[in-house]
Amino acid sequence: MNKASLYLQLKNELIHMIHSELEPGDYLPSERKIAELYHLSRTTVRLALKELESFGYIDIIHGKGSLVLDPAHQKINLTNLYSFTENMRLLGKEPSNQILAFKRIEASVEVSSKLQLNLADPVVYFKRLRLADQNPMLLEETYLPDHIFSDLTQKDLEDHSLYQLMKDRYQIFIQNAKEEFQAAMIENKAAKYLQVPDKDPALIILRQTFDNNNRVIEYTKSTARADKFVFKTVHINRM
Repeated sequence: MNKASLYLQLKNELIHMIHSELEPGDYLPSERKIAELYHLSRTTVRLALKELESFGYIDIIHGKGSLVLDPAHQKINLTNLYSFTENMRLLGKEPSNQILAFKRIEASVEVSSKLQLNLADPVVYFKRLRLADQNPMLLEETYLPDHIFSDLTQKDLEDHSLYQLMKDRYQIFIQNAKEEFQAAMIENKAAKYLQVPDKDPALIILRQTFDNNNRVIEYTKSTARADKFVFKTVHINRM
């Protein structure tokens, strides 16, 4: 393992173990056994286990060990360079989409600013309900520059991941993304789509995605169920 990210690599190894070898109610091997198995320090193992606990994979019970939890308790970290499809598969869930709207429209003041286009330039607009194991998770409204995605169709989005299409068909490679998070309440139609009570808490995510030429290739506004997602940061003292 690379020493620069030992505990994160161990975390991924343990996630694989949970999905492939264990069931809810089982226990992970003890901290000592994990350290011996992967030739790591107990401190590194402890960090990885704490990370798994923070995401709802396990419950660390003093005197007993690390209890594997039901997948319903798992939450998704929104601070990663985020692909819904890939993250759901990593969690052992089956991702799917419901396309609620798909059309080409003129860019508004907000959208043209976010996509670095001229006002009223054509953009591809679509609204999607993102599901995991048929459970609603996210409601997304996405805007793409039409001059880049002029042949994109609704069926493409029904059959493929957007980011996979960008890479395979359009030869677009994502470099980075800027995201803004806001606390909000889910209202009206959004609450019905997400199958939660009106006024339930939500996270609103505003995302600009950039390719390796620093072009803005996507602007998405997402409404995320607060009971399914977690916003997590790590602060490092570099002194």
